[in-house]
Amino acid sequence: MKQQATSNKQLLTYLFSLLLSMCVLSSCEKDLYEDAFQNDNAKMIVKRMNKKDLEKFPLLQQKLNHIELFKNSVHNKIITDTVYNFAISTDEAVYIEEGDYHSFTFPINRKDSYGKLENLLVSKNKEGGYNTFLVQYDFSALKLKTITKEELKTHSTKFTYIDFDSNNLLNSKIGAFSVYMCSETWTGVEHEIYEGNYDGDAVDVEIIWTNTASTCSWVATTDGFFGSGGTTSSTSSGNGTGNTGGSTPNTGSSNIDIVGTLYTAPTPCTNCPDLNLMYADFLSELNNTQLSYLNANLDIKEQIKNYFNQPGASSAFALEALNNIINGGDSDFRNEVILHQSVKNNQKLKCVFDKLKGLSSTIFNDIINDNFASSKKAHIRFEIGNTPNGEDAVTLPFIGNPNDPTSAVYKVIINSNSINNLSNIEIALIYIHESIHAELLDRCFRLGLIRSISYQNGTPNIIFNDNPDISYNTSDTLFSALAIHYFHYDGGSEWNHNLFTILNYRTKMVQNLINIHPWLNSSNSDFVNNVNNDPYIVGGPYSLQQLMEYISWIGLEGTQEYNNTIFNNQNELSKKVYIQIAAKTKYTNNCN
Repeated sequence: MKQQATSNKQLLTYLFSLLLSMCVLSSCEKDLYEDAFQNDNAKMIVKRMNKKDLEKFPLLQQKLNHIELFKNSVHNKIITDTVYNFAISTDEAVYIEEGDYHSFTFPINRKDSYGKLENLLVSKNKEGGYNTFLVQYDFSALKLKTITKEELKTHSTKFTYIDFDSNNLLNSKIGAFSVYMCSETWTGVEHEIYEGNYDGDAVDVEIIWTNTASTCSWVATTDGFFGSGGTTSSTSSGNGTGNTGGSTPNTGSSNIDIVGTLYTAPTPCTNCPDLNLMYADFLSELNNTQLSYLNANLDIKEQIKNYFNQPGASSAFALEALNNIINGGDSDFRNEVILHQSVKNNQKLKCVFDKLKGLSSTIFNDIINDNFASSKKAHIRFEIGNTPNGEDAVTLPFIGNPNDPTSAVYKVIINSNSINNLSNIEIALIYIHESIHAELLDRCFRLGLIRSISYQNGTPNIIFNDNPDISYNTSDTLFSALAIHYFHYDGGSEWNHNLFTILNYRTKMVQNLINIHPWLNSSNSDFVNNVNNDPYIVGGPYSLQQLMEYISWIGLEGTQEYNNTIFNNQNELSKKVYIQIAAKTKYTNNCN
């Protein structure tokens, strides 16, 4: 009995010891984990600094004063360097500290950055001074807002060493630049956001991405920042304790110790003048062929830049338009209209298009504004081809990303077999009529009315949502109700055309035709005179207003209003048929 009690006591002692050991181990493991986490956080200090903070670093201010020697203008807080050709926001920076090392990442804006986000890095060296680098990340400032750590791993960063202290700069003898590519480690660091000068409690928390770049390879270049040139490379690793010596480009060697390990944080320039994030993001996604074309055609580059200053600019349209130009077509960025090479090279189609533009440089925007009482949304591409059922022209939805309505481009095909026989006014009607077609389709798409679009023998089959989710407002609600009603009317084949008549688009289209008529009509063969002097005239005599009224019905046959107004009235039907033929045979066929 005593032996059993002793055994039980030993067992309890063992279990207690085991439990105590487990608790101690668990506690130690927890403490070890917390210490490691805290040490990792304490290893790197990252924070945003304003002008007041930056003034506490006199050597930094001395370095910035060297930069100011080369400025040609000051825009608020912006210094513009005339030698390296970039604007620097010197009143804000991201400060990174690790041990005895620290760096400052300043926002910059450089004209020839091709949309890539760039910064000026001021990095402490082992002498206690600073080395400066122009840093180019492989993504745009806009992309930075949504980029993930996994995505960052697929991008690379270029570091170009620049020496603001060199006498060569004063003489503008730049020579070549030294570009470094490094092994990169990205870390997301939480940073508290304060109102004002860090007084009071933090109002929010942001993630600042930091890039630790080490084991850097050097490549000498001969054509400026981030260009291609020399192929000699070397590697070095360090801890940010490089020396202050200058680089020796084009010699096949470099003072690699100048680099060491660099710490930077991608920082957009929010105060820089002439900075459009969408335009920069667009440029950053272009390939070498597209960038080379823009560099060789600065007028097109300027058009695209101006386009991104328009409300509602679309990167998808700009890319489609640019590729079309590269492939020999023409693109009108202000109207968001693309002319395929086939249309651009067709003298008559291009001439009528230019006449419309002569009426107004924003004619297609004006037409939509006039008909919809709101700005144009649809992106349109005109091209020559075969229409599904032999129509003179047809509008086909060319949808891009179904989750992004701005990526949609609507393809208007003009029948190649009809062009020679089309008169100027018929071609103008096609441009106007099909533009409104595209706008109606696009608005239904943007409103969520269209569930899917498929094609059968080249003809689009459009399926509407039964209960689309629409934010209430008078215009959208009316438009949505009409679209749904007319889609289901009589099988739905004329739902788009019915909208023309019900929403009074056709009446306004008449005025568009009257406005363009003087630009297309031949004084030697006046259309109104030709019709009214025809011995076989049906009805008449006609005014220009009346003629355009009947012409505007072309393409709207089969709609409810056409049936009520024209088809079911034999007298009106005879006039419409006659004038439709006259529009082809008595209106001038040549555009000059």
